[in-house]
Amino acid sequence: MAVRYYNHAGFISSMPVDSEERLRWSPAGAVYLRRAGLLYSWGLRHLLLVAPILASIVYPLAGPVAAVVVVMALLGFDRFTTT
Repeated sequence: MAVRYYNHAGFISSMPVDSEERLRWSPAGAVYLRRAGLLYSWGLRHLLLVAPILASIVYPLAGPVAAVVVVMALLGFDRFTTT
């Protein structure tokens, strides 16, 4: 779905800047771009969250270790400093 929304936003952004069609479709392009970004981030996060499950299927003791690694990685991505 993210690729679909990015594709639609690409069509809208490739229209000539001063065209009447682009002015009419620009609000929809902004919505498509926002939805595509959200879906992309959700997909990436879910891919990371599946890693411990797959690790535990292959080797049961690797599941908890992979879960801790994923949590540490997500904490690093979710927090940032302004310095």
